[in-house]
Amino acid sequence: MRRYLVKWLIPAALLVAAVIMTAVALRQQTAPAVQPAQEISMAEQGYLLRLEGITLSVYRQGESEPIAEHEILPSLLPEEDRKRLEEGITIRDLSELQRRLEDFLG
Repeated sequence: MRRYLVKWLIPAALLVAAVIMTAVALRQQTAPAVQPAQEISMAEQGYLLRLEGITLSVYRQGESEPIAEHEILPSLLPEEDRKRLEEGITIRDLSELQRRLEDFLG
């Protein structure tokens, strides 16, 4: 039973917590009722997912500060995924971001 908890239940709980924390962080950043055209175009560009050491960082496209960070072991990722994440992966919208986080953190 203990092996089951360590192998499946604990990582699953961590994944769910990571997805929830990212969603909460994204929703807490409220936009003004009327946005300048530049901000609207930035919002339409989506998100950037980047691996920085052992941190998987989520950025709004065009911003320099991450809106969420998740600890990850890069050695557990396939080589191609690790390289793409180090370069940065552009994400279209929140639902795609949640799918990608589940893929990389799960």
